[in-house]
Amino acid sequence: MPVGSIVARNKMDSITVLASDIKGTHSVEWAASGDPSGEDIQYIPEPVMESVAFKRALARGVVELLEDESDPDVVDALAKQVEAFKRRQAGAQEDVQATIERPTSRDHVSTWCVGPDNRGTGTCGEAVAISEKLLKDVPPLCPRHKGLANQYVPEVDTKGGEAQTKWIRVSLGSRERD
Repeated sequence: MPVGSIVARNKMDSITVLASDIKGTHSVEWAASGDPSGEDIQYIPEPVMESVAFKRALARGVVELLEDESDPDVVDALAKQVEAFKRRQAGAQEDVQATIERPTSRDHVSTWCVGPDNRGTGTCGEAVAISEKLLKDVPPLCPRHKGLANQYVPEVDTKGGEAQTKWIRVSLGSRERD
């Protein structure tokens, strides 16, 4: 609900401020005439309307009263004010979001080493802690097998609708011929 039911427009090329009394108990601030954000049209509280300063501003042509709130200029100015407010709010929201430090996933999971066992026939099976982020990019290898990382490739298996990464050791050999 507007503060006052009377609407006035600033006709000056500069900001105009009028107050109801010397203490500035009630005041109105207009932007310069033709302000793109519509701030040159404002609702006037009754104490300001009754002030001598406002009456002088009207008599001198500094401000002009608009007929009513349904005036197309008033409707347009209010729409511009709402849009300007939304842009300021969005800008403030972006500024706040930029200062928020997003947590990074530092979770580690425990899995088994996929390196070869002592005989080279199975897997090592030693427990390995690895970052959850890296689980799909780096093979889980214990310190003894870390040097073999370039021999493993990921194979994605989608059992039960959930993708799981399985690491397969590749080796070079002779090509089979038909």
